[in-house]
Amino acid sequence: MRYMRLVWLGVIFSAYSFAGTIDMKVTSSISRAQPVLLWCVKDKDSDMEKLAQLLQKTLSYTKQCEVSIDYFDTFPSKESLTRLKKEKGFHLVIVVRPYADGYEWRLYNTVTQQLHAAHRYVKRGAELRAWAYNISDEIWPLMMQSDGFFSTKIAYTKKVPNKPVKHIYIADYDGSNAQLLIDTPTINVAPRWHYDRRNPMLFYSDFTAKNVRLMVMGLDKKPHVASNFDGLNMIPAFSQDGSKMVYCSSRGDGHCQLYYCQKDTIRNITNNAGNNISPSLTADGKKVFFCSDYQRSYPQLAIYDLEKNQMEWLTRGAHCETPRYSSKTNKVAYCRSVRGVMQLFTYDVATKRHIQLTRGGKNKQECCWSPCGNWLLYAEGDIGKSNRIALINLHDKKQRFLTASTSDCGFPDWSPIYKEFPLF
Repeated sequence: MRYMRLVWLGVIFSAYSFAGTIDMKVTSSISRAQPVLLWCVKDKDSDMEKLAQLLQKTLSYTKQCEVSIDYFDTFPSKESLTRLKKEKGFHLVIVVRPYADGYEWRLYNTVTQQLHAAHRYVKRGAELRAWAYNISDEIWPLMMQSDGFFSTKIAYTKKVPNKPVKHIYIADYDGSNAQLLIDTPTINVAPRWHYDRRNPMLFYSDFTAKNVRLMVMGLDKKPHVASNFDGLNMIPAFSQDGSKMVYCSSRGDGHCQLYYCQKDTIRNITNNAGNNISPSLTADGKKVFFCSDYQRSYPQLAIYDLEKNQMEWLTRGAHCETPRYSSKTNKVAYCRSVRGVMQLFTYDVATKRHIQLTRGGKNKQECCWSPCGNWLLYAEGDIGKSNRIALINLHDKKQRFLTASTSDCGFPDWSPIYKEFPLF
């Protein structure tokens, strides 16, 4: 079988313009939750109460803010802002009211009694929680000096009990609203989101009787073949603008190589007697991080400069796998064996320093970054037993589980922040 088809869609990025950041003690590394008031202006809008509850949930998720909800007839005065600061300790007040075909939000600083920023949000789609996620992503950078991550999706695999079958699920940023997406009676693994923020696409690999083919699915939920060479076709990585791609393919010769794709051209990056897998491109698509066991006792991390055509090893010794680069942090997250247990590490590209993030007796595998660069998503479990999808905050190192202990899940991947929250 010598056939290949690649799916390319243009990527258009746009951003809202805000009034700057608030000078206050709310940062991404805060240890104490700061009180924030969600000031809801009363209206006949039937969705207002539900929207307020969803905003409270999203803005409180990181535990950096403790969001309270209250309802009023009009906007706050300077006197009421002063009173909220003195009597309740609120540093920030977020005002939300229904407006035309959407909602208007305003952000007030109670210390200065000034309106800090305002925006009229137009509803995108028909899903209420999508509106809350969009609004939260607009407000979050002003509060935390960091991008939000609410209008995103995660994808992961889930093993069907007592069958040699794996399905692919998608869920919201916190694991809620899980949805079965790929339910073929085969093994489906390694989902990867494309970076197009307006046209969500999920790539994944499907085990067939003849090969492992690379598939892609969009919002129409119709699977299409992306690469169908002999052997393995897996794990695509994309540049930030979506114009460049690197993926793995063995093409039936027994060794997995990396292939670089741009427009209508395809060329191999590696050509050695080893297995070269798990590519991750830098934002500009000029360098690729990957894992290789070529001339090594255990798989190691390497970087390949696509302009200089040069390869450099980044690790040595212990087993390493699944590097994922973040342009937000300029770091690579990866998994490394420590006394026989896979742990999460980061590699700082600028300082070339490796830091161990996790410990404990359970294996951590298949890590990936949140779009904001503050979280890592991964699978955790014992060898030969069920894995759970977990989340760790890189600032406080606290862990959360997104899937149940009764399910066997793996291969998590985190989407970009979407302009319109996708509903498959």
